[in-house]
Amino acid sequence: MNKIILLVLFVFSYCVGTSQSISQRSQPVITVQDARLFAQYNFRPPVFADTIQANLQIGLDSCGALIFSRSINSYYYRACSPKRWVAITSGGGGGTFQNNITMNATTANRLGYWVNGETIPVAGKTLDEAFEIITQKAVPPTYTAPTTTISSSPTSGNVEIGSSINVTLSSTFTQNDGGVLTSTTYFRGATSLGGNTDVITSITTPISYTVQKAYAQGNCKNNNLGQQDCTGRINAGTVTSSPTTFTPLSKRYWGYLDANTTPNSAQILATQGGGSELSSSRAGTFTVAVAGSDKFLYYAYPASQSNLTSLTINGFQTLPAFSPPVTVSVTNASGYSQNYLVYINRGNPQNAGSVTFITQ
Repeated sequence: MNKIILLVLFVFSYCVGTSQSISQRSQPVITVQDARLFAQYNFRPPVFADTIQANLQIGLDSCGALIFSRSINSYYYRACSPKRWVAITSGGGGGTFQNNITMNATTANRLGYWVNGETIPVAGKTLDEAFEIITQKAVPPTYTAPTTTISSSPTSGNVEIGSSINVTLSSTFTQNDGGVLTSTTYFRGATSLGGNTDVITSITTPISYTVQKAYAQGNCKNNNLGQQDCTGRINAGTVTSSPTTFTPLSKRYWGYLDANTTPNSAQILATQGGGSELSSSRAGTFTVAVAGSDKFLYYAYPASQSNLTSLTINGFQTLPAFSPPVTVSVTNASGYSQNYLVYINRGNPQNAGSVTFITQ
């Protein structure tokens, strides 16, 4: 047992006697100058993770300063004008680019991702680093703003003038690269509704609705190199839909009369053998199915559209037989009244059959 104890003590004494000790020769705030520095066996400059960490502890910023970087597993020296860290490679200072490269070529030529007129930031970079920059130019991601649409019940579009409509609005929101939806506001024209319903009473002019959606700021996305890039990020804001519009139009009426007399409003709206449609024009093609004999065709439309210039049947001009028109006050199904021009075929009564006429 005593021999074992003596052996352990001997080994410990040897390790202590031969180990290297560190002696602090100066404080960090004092710069030591040695006219002839011969570091026996080895010499180690400061070691940093990279030049970013070195810049945080720059100390005395002297040209020629030397550091070791773990990130590239090599040395950097401090160059002047401007001061910067330059990697030391097997080829010495010539192993790094001294200046950036500006592309000077035709628009059809490129170097990697870089095109004519662009500056490739390779100054101070090794050949490997420069090739990585040339072939992997960071391209910012594309950010798409939110969109919204609006719809209504009943469906918007042309409606008969004078109509009253109970409108219920709905909408969609596509977030895309924006933030989450925070509020929804419906508008009639420039006036906020405070909800999604409205009542149109006796419409005589177009009425439009829009919806405005407010949203929060969107997230940043990664660029083509997988790095987060907030260039073009969608900030908090609002998006407004295209309008949905109710447009009032008058109807035009056609059919036949049993007698050669000026029809009243009710007879015009009856459209016996014919029909009616919403329109802003007097021109069109119309078919009347006549039952019986000695019937009188008629065509009626708002007087504001002025007189016909042509009315043909089977290609023959028959406008004189329908002229002159009479003016009749017509009250439509919605209770709206206005003057109509009514053309009646007084000179050529029709018998049973189908008759088509074209107006202009």
